[in-house]
Amino acid sequence: MKRQKVYLLVACLLALLAVLTIVHKKVGLNKTLVVLTGTGYYTDTETAPSGLYPIGGNFNLTLCKSLLNQYLRLTFGGQKDWYKGYFNQQIFLSSKTIIEENLDLTTVQNIAAEFVAKFEGIQQVVTDHSLRTGQWNEGSASLHYGTYHKGRGDLIIELQPGWGVDDNLTGQKGIVKRNNAVVTPLIFMGNGLKPAKIERSVYATEIAPTIAKFLRIPSPNACSDLPLPEVK
Repeated sequence: MKRQKVYLLVACLLALLAVLTIVHKKVGLNKTLVVLTGTGYYTDTETAPSGLYPIGGNFNLTLCKSLLNQYLRLTFGGQKDWYKGYFNQQIFLSSKTIIEENLDLTTVQNIAAEFVAKFEGIQQVVTDHSLRTGQWNEGSASLHYGTYHKGRGDLIIELQPGWGVDDNLTGQKGIVKRNNAVVTPLIFMGNGLKPAKIERSVYATEIAPTIAKFLRIPSPNACSDLPLPEVK
């Protein structure tokens, strides 16, 4: 497996060298801005080494579903199902039940969020409505930027460090790892750039405005960062 990775890396470097050679001959690297980076990767689940027991526990999704259903039935009456499903730390409520009961979606989301937030292992619960209307803060910023508003769950949960989800409905178990993204190199070269090393982490949102600066065009719409000052 390691040998295959080495072969793949060598093949990529040779392909890159061939492209740069062609660009240098036809245009000139002093007139070309080359940006090399990657998307990085991270693992959603991890297994503790043998003999080690991580601090934390498992958030029981089946228990949450049962108790949340009962709580909303007691709150709003009736015996209908309020819980629709769960995916990727998002709880989906039954829009059909909410419409049939002629209830306000925001109100139901808030009441459900307050209840789920009391479960052991929950760091915070944010509602879809709060993310849509800008009622999020620094603590929930990652949930705002990391989820797409179309098709997002009604409740977005964040677990405490070391906690995972125990989903008896599907048999899936896993520990959510936090801040485990693998660092990806970022290289700017050509275009007469001065040799320099950026001694800090660079956000992906800083790359596009930096490229736009050298192309002398406006930054993309909704750009939230400025060009990298270190790239000159």
